Amino acid sequence: MFNWLYQIGEDISWYSKGMYTHLCGWDVSCAGYYGTVYSNYLGWTVFITVLVALALFYRVIDSPTKRKTPSWWLMALILAAVVFLESWLMIHGSLRPGGACKDLRLTGGDVLGLAFFDTFWGVLLAMAISLTAFPRKLISINNPFTSFYPIRRS
Repeated sequence: MFNWLYQIGEDISWYSKGMYTHLCGWDVSCAGYYGTVYSNYLGWTVFITVLVALALFYRVIDSPTKRKTPSWWLMALILAAVVFLESWLMIHGSLRPGGACKDLRLTGGDVLGLAFFDTFWGVLLAMAISLTAFPRKLISINNPFTSFYPIRRS
């Protein structure tokens, strides 16, 4: 389901073709795509993390009585750290000895590149969602700092 997204990351050289092959489910015995499809696990994890972070931000943290300064970028920084950590831990754990095909030649740089790619698209997704008025009107307490740019009221 998320293979197209991770294909983009491989095409623009965030990580190697071997890492993309590993994400698509290339099995340990190097016989075919019979292994765990990490691209789906990572994609859903990042997507759900972004939605939960935005819901938490809009409903709990973003209260005009508690927060009078722009706080979207602070939330985005925390979101980026969480997405990076969960992505790095998930893929780093899959590269233990015997956890991936040895012919793929995966490195620590691939793991870092993938974690940075997940962080990048996670923050872009949060920006896209916060640009739309629907989530803010649905769950926000109407603070003008609920987007990555201040919303002017007329």
